Amino acid sequence: MSFKPLSGPVHTGTLPPLIAPQTVSPIPIRLYYHSVAGSSANSRVRLTAGFQLFLKTFYSVDSPLLILIHHLSLHDIPESVYAAVPPDFLDRTLSQCKNLQHLDLSPGFLISYRHISAVKTFHAQLTTLSLAGVQAFSPITLPEFLSLFPNLRRLDLSGTSGVSPTLFDSLPTLQSLTSLRLRHQPYKITDSTILQLAKDLGSNLADLDLSFAGKSITDASILALEEFTQAKPPEYSSQAQPVDIGPGPRALGIAYTSIPIASISRLLRSDMIHLVALDVAGVPNVPNSSVEFWESLRQGGSLRTLEKLRVDFALFAANAGFNITPLPPLLTEFTLHNVPSIESSPPRVTRTLTMLLTDLKGGEQSSQMRVLNLEMAPKEDEQMLGMYAIEEVDTGDEIDVVEEIKRWKRKLASDRVWDGQIRVMRDVVGIREYAQEFTSGVGEVLPRWDFDGLSSF
Repeated sequence: MSFKPLSGPVHTGTLPPLIAPQTVSPIPIRLYYHSVAGSSANSRVRLTAGFQLFLKTFYSVDSPLLILIHHLSLHDIPESVYAAVPPDFLDRTLSQCKNLQHLDLSPGFLISYRHISAVKTFHAQLTTLSLAGVQAFSPITLPEFLSLFPNLRRLDLSGTSGVSPTLFDSLPTLQSLTSLRLRHQPYKITDSTILQLAKDLGSNLADLDLSFAGKSITDASILALEEFTQAKPPEYSSQAQPVDIGPGPRALGIAYTSIPIASISRLLRSDMIHLVALDVAGVPNVPNSSVEFWESLRQGGSLRTLEKLRVDFALFAANAGFNITPLPPLLTEFTLHNVPSIESSPPRVTRTLTMLLTDLKGGEQSSQMRVLNLEMAPKEDEQMLGMYAIEEVDTGDEIDVVEEIKRWKRKLASDRVWDGQIRVMRDVVGIREYAQEFTSGVGEVLPRWDFDGLSSF
């Protein structure tokens, strides 16, 4: 039995009766909860009613049926059901669902300290745990709770309370981790935290997201990853000892940290690092470093393996201007962050984007890429400026970047237009704090783990 939020309506009337052990079927049963964008109040009521029906069934069925549950996610449950979750729900889930492997408790409003404190036994079967957004922990209770899951491979502590720089010093049991998310933890994780993780996990640490750590994550973290997590050939000896044969870093998210582009370039230059996904939006940059970034990517091992990439528009413009290197040939999703929405003549932004779209159709940039994300700041609204705004003279030469690209595409023949998907996401610079949300944006290259397609890098 698998419970996972997927697109589509909620179907609660088609579930088979779960009342007797003899009705157990080897065919998985799925219950879908999904918050449709722009859903009405009636839709949210239906979601709430559906989840309460699940809770009623969950507490009435026999244990043999609960053993069939392998995946459980509460991610899209409406917040109005908070009071309906019994204090022993989490303990019953972990104790009775003995084959439960993947548990997602994000964004956390359903879970309080009373749910956490009820869990007191070890659960070795769980391999994926998301506590993103859960505010029920302290620096003492969080390591105590995590120690109950010795075989975790994927752990998400994005925005979770209780995280401290020394969290992993006291968790020697988490030696099986391959994927770790620590988004939105400024000053709660530091370079010393990453150094300890790199030493303990070595090249098995394949998926790491430190985005929005601010000034607490610097070049020292990249140095630690370079020294301890790169894939290395095994060292043979006559004595029995562990062999480090992990794949090394495969997915790395360091958006809005204090790691400079120059340090990332040094990492990319390595032939022993083969990244599949990289997010470097919002990191410190100087003009000369932009050129070095693309030259390093061209020389290193990641050029042949990158499938998802997110960079600032200014960083990409340096490559477009100097034509340093084509995009990685396996790239399927490319995200340009902080793209100007309005520009003056001459239209440099528009020209850069149209050149990219032209190359994607048949030039040397032509690859497997199917999605181009343009993350833009919203247009300045005069009504939002207030009474203290400085009135500027309209010169009449302002160019709307998106509208200009649309006009450019309409002039081309259909067979000359790239047939991939262009997605425009506005308000990602932080005016409405979109960038601080736990849920990933359109172009985030390290999204929430999909229980149906958990990849082991």
